[in-house]
Amino acid sequence: SSCVVCAVFLAMDCANSLRTTEIFKTNLPQATDFYEYLGCIENGQTKAKLTGNKGVGTFGGSEDHTAIMASKRAQLSLFRYRPTTFLGRISVDRDVTFVIASSGVEAHKTGNAMEKYNLLSLRAAVICSLFKESCLAEVWARHTDRKEEQRSGEAAKEEDVRDDLTRLKQKTLLRMKGRAGEFVEDTCSIKFKLEGEGSKRAFSYAELCKRLEHFVMENYVVIPRVCSAFKRRDYKELGKWVDLSQAYAEKLLGNQVEATAALAQMARGSGAHAASAFGGGFGGSVWALVATEQVATFAMEWKKRYKARFGEKQAAVAEFFSFDPVDQAQGAFPIQQATTLL
Repeated sequence: SSCVVCAVFLAMDCANSLRTTEIFKTNLPQATDFYEYLGCIENGQTKAKLTGNKGVGTFGGSEDHTAIMASKRAQLSLFRYRPTTFLGRISVDRDVTFVIASSGVEAHKTGNAMEKYNLLSLRAAVICSLFKESCLAEVWARHTDRKEEQRSGEAAKEEDVRDDLTRLKQKTLLRMKGRAGEFVEDTCSIKFKLEGEGSKRAFSYAELCKRLEHFVMENYVVIPRVCSAFKRRDYKELGKWVDLSQAYAEKLLGNQVEATAALAQMARGSGAHAASAFGGGFGGSVWALVATEQVATFAMEWKKRYKARFGEKQAAVAEFFSFDPVDQAQGAFPIQQATTLL
């Protein structure tokens, strides 16, 4: 769906020169504003003075749209979101190639599936509301505004992040209890009304803590170490942290299905440097980073294992293909900035 949104916009822009209009230039002055707006077209949210509408009903972001529009050949790009912000790039060598496995399990985003998908976003929104005086922002600043450590390839100490996480969990419960008339003691949950919703819904302390833990550990522990390992071409270390990211998706986010979890594990067992599911979850695909010279044999082994586990019928609708970021990846509007990771 994100590809369709981007393609339709490009076609309309080509025919109508939308990006030259005053309303576009005023509301979307930066490339990152444009990427975020493409996400808003799909999810119905408002961007600047461009008022949103219902959208498709999913509370997604602009990650896919940014990747489609901003990708740059032979580079891994790093962004953060809300607002969409470009952080830097890491060069990719020809000695590695990405192999993609589409599981054949369609990631539905309607009905009950959409509700599960949206809950991940809603829980994050509740946490942000509970910490509206920027407690999470303080954690972000403490673990990211360290230029000297970043240049040396270091990351925040894991034990420090876990200490912060413990403190944040305690404050989450205190904030929930502090919402007079909102906190339900018997179930340890909070009734919360989010913007755009007509009624309140209950969020338990346990599920909010799981979402908080995933957010903190993924952003402050995993991602910095993945970037550092990739930059140093330390693929063994990279694999360790990507494995942890996949485990967090399975245990904390809960957005993985049996097929994607198995594909990531099978890829590692077949010799991949690293492997993880990607996208919104509840189906979809898995990427594996493989030595370029081993791509053909790896893909055959990966598919063989998948067929043995899930049977001929599911394997028949699955797809396995290689993707060379050096030769194939180029977005329509990549940011023209330095390629060194911050």
